[in-house]
Amino acid sequence: MNNNAASRTSANANPPGVPAIRPRIATDDPTQAAFTEEDVRQFLAAHPLFLTTDGSTPVIAKVLFLPASQVSHLLKGETIGRPPTTLVCYVEVQGNLSMANAHGPLIKGPYTPRTAHVAHMVFDARTGSLLRRGFDG
Repeated sequence: MNNNAASRTSANANPPGVPAIRPRIATDDPTQAAFTEEDVRQFLAAHPLFLTTDGSTPVIAKVLFLPASQVSHLLKGETIGRPPTTLVCYVEVQGNLSMANAHGPLIKGPYTPRTAHVAHMVFDARTGSLLRRGFDG
């Protein structure tokens, strides 16, 4: 296997996620996040990732910097897309969260979207990329 093929293989081992929070802390320490809880709060204030059914703003209930294995445990075994010891940022939001699919088919007539009350996001703590988001419970 040539070096280019090896690079592609290792690059595909961990999906890059979607660019989100801009890292602002320069560090070579893999146990140190490249952004802070305040950076998370500012990002979500500017770019809400969950809509609510009542027009309110979801409340950020938790911002935790943990190894991917611990976040996977919080999510009942869901994969994070990172090795178990990789530092990630788990964010939990609460509110009357709309589960309506913005890309779903056009619904004619009265429609009441399903509501969840807890949702999560997981960011790569080094790159700030969004790795996953979903509803809990």
